Amino acid sequence: ERLSGLEDMLPPLEMPEDDGDGDGGGCLTLRSLSARVPPMRDHLRTLAMLSDGVGMRNLRGGRLLSSILRHSLDGRTAHSELVRSVAADASKPWYAILRRWMRRGML
Repeated sequence: ERLSGLEDMLPPLEMPEDDGDGDGGGCLTLRSLSARVPPMRDHLRTLAMLSDGVGMRNLRGGRLLSSILRHSLDGRTAHSELVRSVAADASKPWYAILRRWMRRGML
């Protein structure tokens, strides 16, 4: 799901016309690829930092969610938005269990 979101952020790929001189026009070049990669690289770097910081401690439940949200307190807006999105997705099962406990008394 995250990867498809990152993929949607990429600008559309416009391949240059091949002018017939045999220099590979019409192909995806390293230069054009390197221009498209930075937004995805930044998101992947944030996700790696989050998984290193949270995953190494083997946290579960509320402690895991709290740790994820602490990472969103970083001053960088793009970083915070991505981490809050991850926290929202990670909290869905936790809140489903809490809701079931509150309504039915079942854990």
